[in-house]
Amino acid sequence: MPRDRVIYEIDAHCRQEPMIRAGSGEYYLHHPDDLVSCVQALKSEGVCVSVKIRAGVHPDDASLAHTLWKGGADILHIDLMDFGYQKIREIRNNSPLFLIANNRCTPSSV
Repeated sequence: MPRDRVIYEIDAHCRQEPMIRAGSGEYYLHHPDDLVSCVQALKSEGVCVSVKIRAGVHPDDASLAHTLWKGGADILHIDLMDFGYQKIREIRNNSPLFLIANNRCTPSSV
């Protein structure tokens, strides 16, 4: 596979305490400036960047999506957890990022 077909995914999703203490996983959802810095560093290397988040951890998922888009992210991978299609619609309507959604989302209702 050619190198230009690689997607680098940043884990802002993992909620395990060792990951958070290490400054990754959900740490990024509480420190979005650090997350955007990570996105920008990867983009400066010409990488396609995806960010995986857990919905409902950051106080405003739609705002976070917009911030990530402005920071250079290409894809947002969202674990909807206990949220439904309304959450993915809210995020979709606030940024042009390519979205991947899992858990509790029915495609016909988005």
